[in-house]
Amino acid sequence: GTSEIDFAATLNFEPTESQALFGRYGYFLNRNLQLGIDASFARIENGNTAETWNAGVFGNWHFPTASQWLPYAGLFIGVSGGSDIDSATAWGAQGGAKYFFNPNVAAFTELRWRELEESDDQFGIFLGLSVFFR
Repeated sequence: GTSEIDFAATLNFEPTESQALFGRYGYFLNRNLQLGIDASFARIENGNTAETWNAGVFGNWHFPTASQWLPYAGLFIGVSGGSDIDSATAWGAQGGAKYFFNPNVAAFTELRWRELEESDDQFGIFLGLSVFFR
């Protein structure tokens, strides 16, 4: 079994004037299916400064290619909260591609959308680094 740890920062489209960081741990059940945990933190500065977080589980389906690129698509479900926000359900989708520098390290870009029921929805591009443990 292969495990993966990801770290990333974002370029957000929605809400504007916000930044986010996220971390993720996933385990590959087979060549295509990865399940794991995901957590992110965002700071929104549109008039009033607010902070939000979400954490939960994800599933990604990978589409292996003959090249160094590994595209994937996935779903997320969890909880969210933040400054002046009660905890609530969060769900979303993501898709992206990993580019392998070697068998254990890849850069990735991910288009991600999160519906945070008690806060602003989040939509952006995450850029990060993945480390694989075999």
